Amino acid sequence: MDRRLDIQGLRGIAVIAVILFHFDIPPISGGFIGVDIFFVISGYLMTGIILGQIQDGRFAYRDFCIRRIKRLFPALFATAVGVFLAGLTLFAAFDFERLSAVSILAPLGLSNFYFWAEAGYFDADAIRKPLLHTWSLAVEIQFYLIWPVLMVLGARLGRLGPVLLIVAVAILSCFASLWFMGVSPVSAFFLMPLRGYEFCLGGMAFLGQPYVPRSALLKHSLYALALAVVVVCFVAYNKLTPFPGVAALPVVLATGVLLWVGTASFLSKAVSNRVLCALGDVSYSAYLVHWPIVVFGFYILQRPPEPAETAGLLALVALGTAALFFIVEQPLRRGTHVFLTAWRASIAVVMVAFALPLHAWGTGGWPGRGPDALYSLNTLDMEAMEKFLWPYFLNLQRQQDYADDPQNIRPNVLIIGDSQAADYVNVLAALDAEKTVDLITRSVWTTCNIPYLAGGMLKTFLEEDNPYSIKDPNLLTKCPEMMDLATSGPAFEKADAIVLAFAWRDVSLAVMSASFQQLAARTDAQIYAVSNKTFKRSPVQLANQLGTTQGLSGYAYKNIRSWTPPTNAVIAAEPEVEMIDILSMLCAQNACHMLNDKGRPLLWDETHFTQWGVEFVADKGGQAGLMPFVK
Repeated sequence: MDRRLDIQGLRGIAVIAVILFHFDIPPISGGFIGVDIFFVISGYLMTGIILGQIQDGRFAYRDFCIRRIKRLFPALFATAVGVFLAGLTLFAAFDFERLSAVSILAPLGLSNFYFWAEAGYFDADAIRKPLLHTWSLAVEIQFYLIWPVLMVLGARLGRLGPVLLIVAVAILSCFASLWFMGVSPVSAFFLMPLRGYEFCLGGMAFLGQPYVPRSALLKHSLYALALAVVVVCFVAYNKLTPFPGVAALPVVLATGVLLWVGTASFLSKAVSNRVLCALGDVSYSAYLVHWPIVVFGFYILQRPPEPAETAGLLALVALGTAALFFIVEQPLRRGTHVFLTAWRASIAVVMVAFALPLHAWGTGGWPGRGPDALYSLNTLDMEAMEKFLWPYFLNLQRQQDYADDPQNIRPNVLIIGDSQAADYVNVLAALDAEKTVDLITRSVWTTCNIPYLAGGMLKTFLEEDNPYSIKDPNLLTKCPEMMDLATSGPAFEKADAIVLAFAWRDVSLAVMSASFQQLAARTDAQIYAVSNKTFKRSPVQLANQLGTTQGLSGYAYKNIRSWTPPTNAVIAAEPEVEMIDILSMLCAQNACHMLNDKGRPLLWDETHFTQWGVEFVADKGGQAGLMPFVK
């Protein structure tokens, strides 16, 4: 298949857009669509390569796969090794354990399944996943394994077989993707079958080459329109755009048109210049290198970089791209690298490189590699701590009404919230609260970003302000339903006290007071709100970053989340609400307790109590501080 400079230029545009997006450089707020451009290009090229070889009678599935491996594996493998070694130096055991798992799965083309399965309530921030970008390569690799089979099958069905098969797969994949956006957006994002229509659009563009319009005006107009659509999507889309879904369709259709018309329009020269083609040539290496540099840069700085720091990181991306391209990608692709001649040594290197992260994954991230003072922290069972969070809350949630209490001795207390409510009831359990109060819990997802709001204000908040519900339209109906369930029925109507315990965030600040006031207007119960207690990192992570447990309290105080104080200030200032100030039981005088007297962490992540944290706060606050509704 002849090399087309306009395709190389499109690759250059796509990779620059992705890099600018990840560095948060305006105005390319929708640069993530560069990945979708790559998908369409892959569909175009692979369809042409495979069908061309089938027509010539020389297609062999094994040879095709070997060529794909030589093209993708060396640079991907080298990136995984480099990131593993960097993570060994920088990451705490918990994060390094996750990284070790992905270091194995990424070169095997399986990392998208890992990130798909991991996405959930306590999913780590993307900025702590230096191989997160390999999900798209995993999708590509899976496409490469399946597409030749479909093309061979289509060719056997006759002249129109490939066309009919590609169209059918495209329709099924597209409708499935749109449906999954309504039930599981994470699946629509990460899974290859739900991205398949993007590759199919590329294949359709290739098969449609003989039918490019002859009219020069029409060709130029189509190319100009498609290029304009891509540019508009680059600047109009942002992190809040529900994606892929409907928003992906203009991108893939426009890219398909650009590939279909291609060099038949002189406008293709706009993307065929030397600079963009050169960027296209190194686009694979640039894509592999840039995201780990973003992650480790942010991790070291513990904040978004300043402009000069961003320039320095971009310079590192350029250097890393050149090194990966000229030392690994090109020599191995051309078969001139020494590793190809010393194949026994190559196999040994690969086996060791897989064995090390496998061992680190199986041993919890090599917790003994740091100072002895940190060993006990890094060997804690984080999964067991996470399982400690929910059982008591869920048991109380099953209750529909309060227990009969003819003498009305015990106050009826309704606790509404997310995992912070689960945290709070665990503290109440440590205080044997059920001996003095009758507890019922009701859940509102943390992605709703507020425990209660009603009417037009809720609609506006969910549609325009809450990033979670903007990305996931399911929350537009689910959040109001959960709020209605939490504020209706006997539990709400008979409550003497209502406690709101929520992961208050900066996005909630504008509506928190309205939330309290609206709820107060619906009940005679006294309303309480548990303060925010969110840090930037867990005690274990903070100790590893500090390199010691000495001075951890002061370091933790400096790492309180920026929105924690203002959200607590709103609660404290609201006359309709009394604050249960859990944060003050952890922090005072510019220091925050992160460990108990035996060196055990009080939080297992940025904001959730361990069993030791529950005991510490229960002792510190006591019934008076933590149960003000008991008079």
